[in-house]
Amino acid sequence: MGNSNIEKLKVERDVEGLVNALQQEDVDVWSKASAALIEIGEPAVERLILALRDANPRVRSIAAVDLGSIKDPRAVEPLINAIMTDPERDVRWHGVDSLGKIKDTRAVEPLIQIALASRESLFVREAAIQSLGEMGDTRAIEPLKKCLKEAEVLFASGSWDGKYLADYINKAIDKIRKSEEK
Repeated sequence: MGNSNIEKLKVERDVEGLVNALQQEDVDVWSKASAALIEIGEPAVERLILALRDANPRVRSIAAVDLGSIKDPRAVEPLINAIMTDPERDVRWHGVDSLGKIKDTRAVEPLIQIALASRESLFVREAAIQSLGEMGDTRAIEPLKKCLKEAEVLFASGSWDGKYLADYINKAIDKIRKSEEK
């Protein structure tokens, strides 16, 4: 499948064909298919939600990214399910990031769980912290303070991960407080 086929699928608004193109190994093909799905927007949401359960982790990751770009609230529960259960770190990371873009309050508690999950990848936790900051929900402040204490302990023990985590937490808390002032 080449770029001209992707353009044809885009013009025809063939969501199924574009989602199938995400399976392609050629980065140029699947990235153009992803961009086309985002451009199609709302009509692509249901099929992208189904793609969150695809066997291919790259397809699941792209679906999560695309859903975050489209920002349709129908994607919130499926994205929450993905961040809580998907075995692939990149899928969880993109799902967390997308929930921050959608800014639906249903995602606050699951994002707090991810931020506090010491066994979770640092990248996913940082994305959850950033998403909580973007959402501006004050429910996140106390859990983020708890997370900050953990980060300080990590940094004191010589781990730079603690410093990076603390920076993300402080920025998120500042964003939440600023959004609270509005």
